Amino acid sequence: MADHLKTENELERDWANLNLDLLIIIFQKLDFEDLVIGVTLVCHSWFEGSKNPHCWQTLDLHNWSRIVRRFHPNENKDLHLELRPLIELAIRYSGGSIHSIIYPDLCVRESDFLLVAERCPNLKFFYLRLPHMISIPGFCAAISKWKDLEGMDVDKYALHDKILKQINKSCASFTHLRAYPKVYAANAYDIVRCLPKLKSLDLSQSLFSYDSLMYILRGCKELESLDISGCGSEIGDDDTDVHVAAAHLKIFRYDPGPFTYWFCPKCMDEDFFRYAF
Repeated sequence: MADHLKTENELERDWANLNLDLLIIIFQKLDFEDLVIGVTLVCHSWFEGSKNPHCWQTLDLHNWSRIVRRFHPNENKDLHLELRPLIELAIRYSGGSIHSIIYPDLCVRESDFLLVAERCPNLKFFYLRLPHMISIPGFCAAISKWKDLEGMDVDKYALHDKILKQINKSCASFTHLRAYPKVYAANAYDIVRCLPKLKSLDLSQSLFSYDSLMYILRGCKELESLDISGCGSEIGDDDTDVHVAAAHLKIFRYDPGPFTYWFCPKCMDEDFFRYAF
């Protein structure tokens, strides 16, 4: 019996002694909240493993308010002040190799945005809604540093002519765009004029016209995927011009039926639908 117990005890392994490479593979699957508040507090070896740059290539801050409440459950904290230290921590641990960042919806300052641009020049994707605290020159300054930027998921504010021109000038690999809400005709024309090499365009839950749709289909010759679902952009089988213009698409998501204008009731909601490429 004693020998049996001894054998079982010998088979037990301390979590702290797990192979570092294995820990890093596991930690790469965790979100920002678990990395910062969870594994770093388990033991020294886990803390060291969590600092590997590969664990920080995607920085998801979408649930930022919840993270702050976990840190300070009984205090009312300024979310702006609490955001920057953890962005700095993530940048330090990543060695500046963050490839994708999903900003929180309500508390991103221009200084936070520019910090990532300065320290993470290899960024490939960012998600940013309600970017009203970032000036157009500040936005352009950040874009100019992201030479490898491939895509963004943004509010229509970021479809400003100057920003799109900066993307055209600085980001040769930029091929993916999602914008929300209310993408008007002028925005569509600027998209085609500045980003004619787009491969993926998602304007779901937006507001735009039939003419804007046709302009995009005819102007973005390399477009492979277009999503205009949930916009009231209803297309019937007899809309021959649309179907002919969209023949080169591999993916075309739309609402079947006659084309109409439509306003999305979610446009004023704070909790926007989110996705990353």
